[in-house]
Amino acid sequence: MHERARRSVVVFAGGGTGGHLYPALALADALVARCPWVRPHFVGASRGLEARVLPERGLPHTLLPVRGLARGRVLENLGVPRALAASLVGTRALFGALEPELVVVTGGYAAAPAGLVAAAGGVRLAIQEQNAFPGATTRLLARWARQIHVGFPEAAARLPRSARGRVEDSGNPIRPLPAPPVDARAARAAHGLDPDRRLVLVVGGSQGSRALNERVLALVSAVDEGTAPAPAGWQLLWATGTAHHAAITAALGARERPWLRVRAYIDDLPALLPLASLAVSRAGAMATSEFLAAGLPALL
Repeated sequence: MHERARRSVVVFAGGGTGGHLYPALALADALVARCPWVRPHFVGASRGLEARVLPERGLPHTLLPVRGLARGRVLENLGVPRALAASLVGTRALFGALEPELVVVTGGYAAAPAGLVAAAGGVRLAIQEQNAFPGATTRLLARWARQIHVGFPEAAARLPRSARGRVEDSGNPIRPLPAPPVDARAARAAHGLDPDRRLVLVVGGSQGSRALNERVLALVSAVDEGTAPAPAGWQLLWATGTAHHAAITAALGARERPWLRVRAYIDDLPALLPLASLAVSRAGAMATSEFLAAGLPALL
């Protein structure tokens, strides 16, 4: 039994966005801390955020061609079934090699192949659903999951009736926050921020928020034109989302603004939370969970 435990493989499947990827990373870290013999293996999508984050962290992983449906793009969606079929075949071969004892699904289209292959092969399946409105992958796989952990209790009522008895209200697994006390002034300087200005985090998730970006860009334009005052004593760290970053930086031009820092994405957001006085954000499940854990006021 002990020798078997030493080589236990647990597959964590989820991604496409940070809201599905980072819970998987947090769960894997916590599991390994308690059970050092466990070997996590991550499964995600070649088009998702995980295609950058997992290799950067040197974590064992497999990236699949699976992709989600694109709204309003009929021709592009014609390739979705073929990508899913190829992903199912690849996942079945992967499971044959790894022989996982458990598959943990954290949602998103990237998790579907691993969850389906686990269900078909009799591999134990657990789900962690971050959102109050479960996504399509969670609703489908809930039928076969032994445990379903939800971040918000109201999610249970939106799952198949047959699965509701296996739901546990566990909250959302967040990345560790810096241990207190934190010298906010020194830490702001270490992150390339003005140590003497209070910090506002503006974040729209890994994909960014067009509506939020448009409003912040309008504010910057008003300050530039002199129709609105610059925020004295404050600075904005604005994460535009990778897809929006090029357009935003082009619109901003080369003008220096001491009160504004722009990034495509903030990988280590928890490290910045104790340094901030306010967050302006989309009401994403994981972002709000991290704000609450850090005690950070937020406009959502």
